[in-house]
Amino acid sequence: MQKHESAFTLIELMITIAVAAAVLTFGVPGFSRVIERNQLSAYTNQLISSLHFARSEAVRRNQNITICHSSDGSSCGGVGYENGWIIFLDNNSDRDYSDTGEELIRVNEGLPSNYTMRTNGLAVFRYASNGKTTKTDGSSVAGLIVLC
Repeated sequence: MQKHESAFTLIELMITIAVAAAVLTFGVPGFSRVIERNQLSAYTNQLISSLHFARSEAVRRNQNITICHSSDGSSCGGVGYENGWIIFLDNNSDRDYSDTGEELIRVNEGLPSNYTMRTNGLAVFRYASNGKTTKTDGSSVAGLIVLC
Protein backbone atom coordinates (compact mmCIF):
# COMPACT_ATOMS: atom_id res chain seq x y z
CA MET A 1 0.00 0.00 0.00
CA GLN A 2 1.30 3.36 -0.96
CA LYS A 3 0.98 6.21 1.51
CA HIS A 4 0.33 9.64 0.00
CA GLU A 5 1.16 12.76 1.99
CA SER A 6 0.07 16.20 0.90
CA ALA A 7 1.97 19.38 1.65
CA PHE A 8 2.75 22.80 0.24
CA THR A 9 5.70 23.23 -1.99
CA LEU A 10 8.08 26.11 -1.43
CA ILE A 11 6.81 27.85 -4.58
CA GLU A 12 3.17 27.61 -3.45
CA LEU A 13 4.07 29.03 -0.06
CA MET A 14 6.01 31.94 -1.59
CA ILE A 15 3.11 32.78 -3.92
CA THR A 16 0.66 32.73 -0.99
CA ILE A 17 2.88 35.07 1.06
CA ALA A 18 3.28 37.44 -1.92
CA VAL A 19 -0.50 37.61 -2.46
CA ALA A 20 -1.10 38.21 1.27
CA ALA A 21 1.51 40.98 1.33
CA ALA A 22 -0.09 42.68 -1.68
CA VAL A 23 -3.56 42.52 -0.12
CA LEU A 24 -2.29 43.95 3.18
CA THR A 25 -0.32 46.70 1.43
CA PHE A 26 -3.37 47.99 -0.38
CA GLY A 27 -6.05 47.14 2.18
CA VAL A 28 -4.69 48.41 5.50
CA PRO A 29 -4.28 52.13 4.58
CA GLY A 30 -7.82 52.23 3.20
CA PHE A 31 -9.17 50.58 6.32
CA SER A 32 -7.41 53.06 8.60
CA ARG A 33 -9.17 55.91 6.74
CA VAL A 34 -12.50 54.19 7.35
CA ILE A 35 -11.73 53.97 11.06
CA GLU A 36 -10.72 57.65 11.13
CA ARG A 37 -13.95 58.72 9.44
CA ASN A 38 -16.00 56.64 11.87
CA GLN A 39 -14.25 58.31 14.81
CA LEU A 40 -14.99 61.76 13.36
CA SER A 41 -18.65 60.79 13.01
CA ALA A 42 -18.78 59.47 16.56
CA TYR A 43 -17.30 62.68 18.01
CA THR A 44 -19.63 64.84 15.93
CA ASN A 45 -22.62 62.81 17.08
CA GLN A 46 -21.46 63.15 20.68
CA LEU A 47 -21.68 66.96 20.50
CA ILE A 48 -24.95 66.91 18.55
CA SER A 49 -26.41 64.54 21.13
CA SER A 50 -25.38 66.95 23.89
CA LEU A 51 -27.05 69.85 22.07
CA HIS A 52 -30.28 67.85 21.71
CA PHE A 53 -30.11 66.78 25.34
CA ALA A 54 -29.63 70.37 26.54
CA ARG A 55 -32.56 71.57 24.47
CA SER A 56 -34.87 68.86 25.75
CA GLU A 57 -33.77 69.54 29.35
CA ALA A 58 -34.52 73.26 28.92
CA VAL A 59 -38.04 72.47 27.74
CA ARG A 60 -38.60 69.71 30.31
CA ARG A 61 -37.40 71.82 33.26
CA ASN A 62 -38.82 75.08 31.86
CA GLN A 63 -35.46 76.75 32.64
CA ASN A 64 -32.35 77.99 30.84
CA ILE A 65 -29.77 75.30 30.05
CA THR A 66 -26.27 76.22 28.84
CA ILE A 67 -23.45 74.29 27.16
CA CYS A 68 -19.93 75.66 27.31
CA HIS A 69 -16.50 74.22 26.61
CA SER A 70 -14.63 73.21 29.73
CA SER A 71 -11.10 71.94 30.18
CA ASP A 72 -11.61 70.90 33.82
CA GLY A 73 -15.21 69.63 33.81
CA SER A 74 -16.27 72.05 36.54
CA SER A 75 -16.16 75.53 34.96
CA CYS A 76 -16.48 77.20 31.59
CA GLY A 77 -13.15 77.85 29.93
CA GLY A 78 -10.46 76.40 27.75
CA VAL A 79 -9.70 76.73 24.09
CA GLY A 80 -12.34 74.62 22.35
CA TYR A 81 -14.80 71.80 22.69
CA GLU A 82 -12.05 69.22 22.09
CA ASN A 83 -11.13 69.63 25.78
CA GLY A 84 -14.64 68.69 26.86
CA TRP A 85 -17.85 70.52 27.68
CA ILE A 86 -20.38 70.87 30.45
CA ILE A 87 -24.14 71.23 30.45
CA PHE A 88 -25.64 73.15 33.35
CA LEU A 89 -28.76 74.86 34.63
CA ASP A 90 -28.16 78.56 34.04
CA ASN A 91 -30.38 80.28 36.62
CA ASN A 92 -29.00 83.78 36.20
CA SER A 93 -28.64 83.55 32.36
CA ASP A 94 -25.03 84.74 32.46
CA ARG A 95 -23.81 81.77 30.35
CA ASP A 96 -21.18 80.96 32.99
CA TYR A 97 -21.30 78.12 35.49
CA SER A 98 -21.10 79.01 39.15
CA ASP A 99 -21.86 76.68 42.03
CA THR A 100 -24.35 79.14 43.54
CA GLY A 101 -27.76 77.77 42.66
CA GLU A 102 -26.73 76.34 39.31
CA GLU A 103 -26.86 72.59 38.76
CA LEU A 104 -24.19 70.79 36.75
CA ILE A 105 -26.23 68.36 34.66
CA ARG A 106 -23.65 66.59 32.50
CA VAL A 107 -19.88 66.58 31.94
CA ASN A 108 -18.43 65.41 28.63
CA GLU A 109 -14.80 64.43 28.50
CA GLY A 110 -12.43 65.78 25.90
CA LEU A 111 -11.53 64.20 22.59
CA PRO A 112 -8.20 62.47 21.92
CA SER A 113 -5.28 64.89 21.61
CA ASN A 114 -5.07 64.66 17.82
CA TYR A 115 -8.58 66.16 17.34
CA THR A 116 -9.84 69.74 17.54
CA MET A 117 -13.47 70.91 17.73
CA ARG A 118 -13.92 74.66 17.38
CA THR A 119 -16.77 77.06 16.77
CA ASN A 120 -16.74 80.34 14.89
CA GLY A 121 -17.11 82.58 17.92
CA LEU A 122 -19.90 80.69 19.63
CA ALA A 123 -18.19 79.47 22.78
CA VAL A 124 -21.47 78.98 24.65
CA PHE A 125 -24.88 77.65 23.61
CA ARG A 126 -27.87 78.57 25.79
CA TYR A 127 -31.31 77.11 25.38
CA ALA A 128 -34.22 79.07 26.82
CA SER A 129 -37.18 77.34 28.45
CA ASN A 130 -39.03 77.34 25.10
CA GLY A 131 -36.21 75.35 23.46
CA LYS A 132 -34.90 78.21 21.35
CA THR A 133 -31.36 79.48 21.47
CA THR A 134 -30.26 83.07 20.97
CA LYS A 135 -27.10 85.12 21.22
CA THR A 136 -26.64 87.63 24.03
CA ASP A 137 -27.90 90.41 21.74
CA GLY A 138 -31.14 88.50 21.09
CA SER A 139 -30.38 87.57 17.48
CA SER A 140 -30.73 84.00 16.30
CA VAL A 141 -27.80 81.62 16.47
CA ALA A 142 -26.18 80.53 13.24
CA GLY A 143 -22.71 79.16 13.43
CA LEU A 144 -20.20 76.64 12.34
CA ILE A 145 -18.65 73.82 14.33
CA VAL A 146 -15.50 72.35 12.82
CA LEU A 147 -14.07 69.00 13.88
CA CYS A 148 -10.60 68.12 12.61
